[in-house]
Amino acid sequence: MPATPMPATPKTASRQPVEDPGADQAPSRLTRTAYERLSAELAELSGPTKAAVTEHVATARALGDLSENADYHAAREELGRINGRIMQLESLLESAEVVEDAPSDRVGYGVVVSLSFGEEEETEDFLIGSIEERPDACEVISPTSPLGKAVLGAKVGDLVRYEAPAGLLEATIVAVHPFEDTVAR
Repeated sequence: MPATPMPATPKTASRQPVEDPGADQAPSRLTRTAYERLSAELAELSGPTKAAVTEHVATARALGDLSENADYHAAREELGRINGRIMQLESLLESAEVVEDAPSDRVGYGVVVSLSFGEEEETEDFLIGSIEERPDACEVISPTSPLGKAVLGAKVGDLVRYEAPAGLLEATIVAVHPFEDTVAR
């Protein structure tokens, strides 16, 4: 079986506040953890997973009449899903910029921000970044969302305002810490 090509070494950037770069112009920003997990997923899908499903398609095809062969159609559908995810991962990883830790008290890409909404004392943690991070410890906020735009560049103690479907909302930045610290918790 041929070796699966690994994506090129990612670009790196420090976790510093940035202006809204525009979603269609900015490279994907990922933490090192997400980049490595997605690279491993690409290798698995491109290699053993795709080979097994391709073999399943061939086996189902050999069973005869394809017009009534549900197993064949299901296997082809699964192969299409795998190929789609492979293309998505290749594109994402090719343009990915890995966000490295940089000590900062300001909110930037790849950090976890603790927010208090309105008069509430309870805080909620959010990762500023890509949904591909898939953290268990907190939800993800896209840096291009109204809340994401409001918190980017803000520092601990700042009150930010953003427009939501329910109207103008406020949140206070309670804490800012690296994503990897959240993963380790």
